[in-house]
Amino acid sequence: ELKAPRGEALAALSALPGAASCREDSAAFLLESPPDVDLREALFDLASARRWTILHLSQPRPSLEQVFQELTQAP
Repeated sequence: ELKAPRGEALAALSALPGAASCREDSAAFLLESPPDVDLREALFDLASARRWTILHLSQPRPSLEQVFQELTQAP
């Protein structure tokens, strides 16, 4: 959750290097990246530079079913 102008924040978050996608999800933004890309520092730097407040930051964990599907998919 980010306290920032919605349109400006969506554009800026989408432009972060390594961001695969960004969309609004009710009162928050869902920012996705490949598993080997950590966007937390870039997000902090962006919010700090624009004087936005990060109200909540979380990284969803995959479900057991998602892990199983990834492990059992043919290469």
